[in-house]
Amino acid sequence: MISEVAMKAAFVEKAASDAKVEMREVSKPHAGPGQVLIECHYGSLNWADTMISRGVYPGQQAAEPYVALENIIPGAEASGHIAALGEGVEGFEIGQVVTAISPALTGAFAEFMVTWPDLVTPLSIDAPTAEAAAFRGVGFTAYHLLFTAYQLKPDDIVLVHSISGGVGQAVSQLAIEIGATVLGTTGSAAKAAQAEASGAKKVFIRGEEDFVAGVRDVTDGYGVDLVIDPLGGDILMQSMDALAVLGHIINIGNTGDAGWPGSAKEFHDRLYRNCGSYQGFDVFRSAPPGSEQWKAGIDYLVERFDDGRFSLPVARVFPLDKCEEMFAAIRSASFSGKLCLKIR
Repeated sequence: MISEVAMKAAFVEKAASDAKVEMREVSKPHAGPGQVLIECHYGSLNWADTMISRGVYPGQQAAEPYVALENIIPGAEASGHIAALGEGVEGFEIGQVVTAISPALTGAFAEFMVTWPDLVTPLSIDAPTAEAAAFRGVGFTAYHLLFTAYQLKPDDIVLVHSISGGVGQAVSQLAIEIGATVLGTTGSAAKAAQAEASGAKKVFIRGEEDFVAGVRDVTDGYGVDLVIDPLGGDILMQSMDALAVLGHIINIGNTGDAGWPGSAKEFHDRLYRNCGSYQGFDVFRSAPPGSEQWKAGIDYLVERFDDGRFSLPVARVFPLDKCEEMFAAIRSASFSGKLCLKIR
């Protein structure tokens, strides 16, 4: 039964490969001790949201899942106003414009969500925007990929797979800002041209070009110092052949559909060819909320968002009742830029 105080929310009844995102009226949450209630104005869609709705997010099928398998309100991040502060919460003001992340990576695609203070970031803008919802999650991931999991230097060469996606664009911007050379792969000529116009030296079209040969050609045989890989599978295996000596690969997901070819021995042998190294990555483990690394990343990003040095293009904004259409759009991979939800 819905309480007397209800709100509109996107809703997935049960995670499944064919799960539908529907509009529901659900009980409005409240800020308990140590919590913050956010009045959400915009939400930002990430690929992880589609994985959660399908029940394939890492750890989701475990005995104590990180995110739920039933009665899911999708959405990990939103921009809005602070609506209420729970007992003991200090340093915020009611009505303050913020960008915020849900503690369980769900709940942002609703008129209100509850989260923890460490996941709430005040902004200097006058009103919530789609861009404010879009920049933090992927920007934070990009920062810690480049400067926590790896120590990027101005003379490094970086290969960014899916460079037109949210994390890809964020990595590209931050790497180019410090003077690194950025190469990339993407799925279409239009996306490649857009990434190159934004500063990437060369972007290869997967399925049409041999990116390993292209990397060797562009770098005069040197290869790349760092690969950022959200695809896994065959792309990950090929990436090992694009590494410079002592090069490094960071994998942040397995969204590719080419499968996992070869064997553990092949993985070992390919990595050894260039004395390479491989690393998995989870941003919340790399920089736990509230830690010094966490705060450093937030300060770095917000400073650049506030002065315009860092921003992610918003490709399209969907109304709340078209949330399912937004999910279909990200699965189609037809957009370059963030897809956002206008909640209010």
